[in-house]
Amino acid sequence: MGLDSFWLEPEKNDKGEYDTMEVETDEPIQLCGGMMSGSGCGSFRGKVYDDIVDGVTGESLYQEMINNETVRAMADALEATDYDTYYGLDKPKQSNPLDDIDDVFAGSNQISREEFADLQRMFRLYADAGANLHGWW
Repeated sequence: MGLDSFWLEPEKNDKGEYDTMEVETDEPIQLCGGMMSGSGCGSFRGKVYDDIVDGVTGESLYQEMINNETVRAMADALEATDYDTYYGLDKPKQSNPLDDIDDVFAGSNQISREEFADLQRMFRLYADAGANLHGWW
């Protein structure tokens, strides 16, 4: 199932709805975008990042609304996570060649080190800006 994730303003507008939100960054955030979402500035393709976000934070991106308090906790958890440790890259290589086959399949949902850094940075920027996160699928 697809998922696009949108950052929303902390307060509802005069119509009782949340407006989408974009924060300014020194460097662009370069995450995977979707048909209806951008690449990290205002929105992103949540489906691509749900496994790692859920694995690190315990929160699935497949939620209609994630409030800012939870977004802040998610940002803290992401910042406290080391990429190499999460993916097991800090462990010595296996000596059995058949074990390497398992490693290839285990890493099939692995995102790049740069994407992980951008994911951490994006969550922190939007958490600090007071944003909520909306899932649309």
